[in-house]
Amino acid sequence: MKERRAARAALRKICACVAILAFVSCAKNAGAQTGQADTANAPYRNAALPIAERVEDLLARMTVKEKVAQMAQAVIYRASPADVTAHALGSILSGGGDHPASGISAKDWLEHTNAYQKAALQTRLGIPILYGIDAVHGSAKTGGATVFPHNVGLGAANDAGLVERIGRITAVETAAGGVHWNFAPCIAVSRDERWGRAYESFSESPDIVSVLGAAFVRGHEEGALSGRATIASTAKHYFADGGAEWGTSPHGIDRGDSTLPEAELRRIHLAPYAAVMKENPATVMISFSSISGVKMHENARWIDVLREELGFTGLIVSDWAGHAELVGPNKYAKAINAGIDMIMIPEDFTGFIAEVSKNVTDGIVSEARVDEAVTRILTLKFELGLFEKPLADDSLLPLVGSDEHMAVAREAVRKSLVLLENKNRALPLPAEGTIALVGTKAKDLGALSGGWTIYWGGYSEYETLHPTLEWNSRRAASSGFRVKGKDILGAFTERLGADRIAYSDDGRGIRGAKRAVVVIGEAPYTEFTGDSDNLALSKADVERVRNAHAEGVPVVAVIVSGRPLIIDSILPYCEAIVAAWLPGSMAGPGIADVLFGDYPFTGKLSFTWPASMEQIPINAGDGKKGLYPFGYGL
Repeated sequence: MKERRAARAALRKICACVAILAFVSCAKNAGAQTGQADTANAPYRNAALPIAERVEDLLARMTVKEKVAQMAQAVIYRASPADVTAHALGSILSGGGDHPASGISAKDWLEHTNAYQKAALQTRLGIPILYGIDAVHGSAKTGGATVFPHNVGLGAANDAGLVERIGRITAVETAAGGVHWNFAPCIAVSRDERWGRAYESFSESPDIVSVLGAAFVRGHEEGALSGRATIASTAKHYFADGGAEWGTSPHGIDRGDSTLPEAELRRIHLAPYAAVMKENPATVMISFSSISGVKMHENARWIDVLREELGFTGLIVSDWAGHAELVGPNKYAKAINAGIDMIMIPEDFTGFIAEVSKNVTDGIVSEARVDEAVTRILTLKFELGLFEKPLADDSLLPLVGSDEHMAVAREAVRKSLVLLENKNRALPLPAEGTIALVGTKAKDLGALSGGWTIYWGGYSEYETLHPTLEWNSRRAASSGFRVKGKDILGAFTERLGADRIAYSDDGRGIRGAKRAVVVIGEAPYTEFTGDSDNLALSKADVERVRNAHAEGVPVVAVIVSGRPLIIDSILPYCEAIVAAWLPGSMAGPGIADVLFGDYPFTGKLSFTWPASMEQIPINAGDGKKGLYPFGYGL
């Protein structure tokens, strides 16, 4: 890591060096020819040279248009491999619902990403691409991969060593498919449960977010990026996205505005970035949100804080078309001049290259600023070893979804569970007699995994999703794409045998069972589709609990959710209540381990649990008494 820091320090000096601009200008005409250049013996091809020298040599050979193209990140449904060759694009990403045409296995991903990389190698200078993806709780867009609990659950576990191992496994399983760059970890400090991204946050506490965010980066990058099993991480979304206020966004809160005083912004929302920067993450992603009315995608003042005050020297990338939310002309230029190095366009990459190239000609964006951005982009590519080994091999494929990795996921589920109520020794579950399982979520791994699973907003086999997301479930049903793992019904049945399990969708017909484990909570959602000013349980879920109680069976409610919910409607009918969050692949085995008493409950709330909607936002230290306080867990 010290070598990476030293290299980046040297590169920062290059970015600021005026002399290089004259050198670049002299080379511009010489490098303008089309077709493959003869660069086999060029200094930038020499792996023995320092990265700074290689970057300087390559930058000097590039035209303005080629430089600008390096700043473009295009999406696969708009940019084919042929487009990468034709336009010398710098980066490709798969959006939330985008998969290789051949399928979603790690092998499919490997062949897909290598096809794009081969196309990049056919460009004039043979500059490899960066391929990015959202693997926010495991490589969850890959078939057969290990899907971990979302950050809200990992915050309850609050185990930095565990999160570091999860970061390592996520890097390995993502790299197996030839992907170089993960848009994670999210180090937002969520301060309002109404936010649709609350589950992407470890905690309302900046201290927990700082420790766990840093742990994920350590696991992901291991202090070096050139290994086959390490990929670039992304600290996101810079910054204060978790501090946006309800009503400041058309959606409610997502992409909204924070008007916190600067001291509070720094104490709560900037603090995790200061901690994570000590781990030298490869990249940072800018937030859709605003601070005091200024969109972060044009907020040069706070981006300067990231660079100058926090000392970040890596690549800054925009969020999905974040520039489009800026007001007025030259939106790309505003984002670039504010300090963003790569623009996740993601669609009109030809328009981006043309417009920004003209911005340089017109003096709206200086060539020095472009050189600075491209220096960082090329630096990351050299650090990843892409010039030496641009194509990924199949050596990591056997590790995807391996038993060893799934065991870590199971451990993460166990440690994330929080026991909220346990009256009359309802838990652990009895060793003898019938156990009733109630509710479709007990047999729905899609619902147990939440958003950012296979698709952007996740999928469900039984739940109705937000109208924007409902087609995900139809696609999952038609394609057969599913999370690998075991649901609660499957795990309980495996443990006890089918003759000791009574399953009911609605809680009826279970009389005589020793316990009723009623699985309730939220359907999958993501970002603004999850913004909600009503976090009460659904009518159907309340009826499930009441029906089971009416059968004379002690009720253990297991809440599957991305945030604390309002549960006053079920409190009188439950003997025990467990917050299970969004547990992922090993939901069933991990929950069974703890409910049957093989392991103790150790999870503690990393968010204050509100008693009513009127209390939200509620956070430790604000004087409000929630239903369960921050840090609570029986």
